Amino acid sequence: MRICLLDSGIGVVPFIKEIIKNDKRNDYIIFMDSSFFPYGDKSPNEMKEHILDLTSSLERLNIDILLVCCNTLSYYFLNINLSASFIIRTILEINMKSEYHLLTTSLLSKEIGSINGENLAYLIENNKIKEIISLIKRRGENNLVMGCTHYSLIKKIFEVYFSNIESNEYELIKNLPSTTLAINFYANIDTIKKINVFFPNLVIKEMDH
Repeated sequence: MRICLLDSGIGVVPFIKEIIKNDKRNDYIIFMDSSFFPYGDKSPNEMKEHILDLTSSLERLNIDILLVCCNTLSYYFLNINLSASFIIRTILEINMKSEYHLLTTSLLSKEIGSINGENLAYLIENNKIKEIISLIKRRGENNLVMGCTHYSLIKKIFEVYFSNIESNEYELIKNLPSTTLAINFYANIDTIKKINVFFPNLVIKEMDH
């Protein structure tokens, strides 16, 4: 089975961890939408047009399933009438079922009325630790579900200041079958470099996107 992991950036890392941990043996294409990140300065119309362009690009990859790991991208995939040859599953569908408060990006908070994480995703992507801690300390909520994949990367920091932090990466991949003899990852060279920071020994085969 050929599965694409779509995210805006390094937020895809927790999903890769879950795939390896749970031995979900398939062919995975890691697709980072880095050229359009961050989404916070994009209008809804720009996002909708971008989703249509993304879908066309993904069609050329001959995938069976698209796992939309990014919550903001999930919202637009769920709210645009798409005609795609592959199955689409999104993390937002899972997170919206939680009883916890949903902490999301600023763009998504405008669309669904969730708690605004401001520019936290950008700070995490660029490893701005002091700014990350300062922003988190200004938050006042407990019982949070990580409504941005980047937030899961710093879950331990959240847990220092808040109680009951939930992230649902496993829920997105748990029903995947295993269809190959091994887990195979594919990505372009820029994505491989970013992923290998977190997984120095992970073999990712190069491909063009």
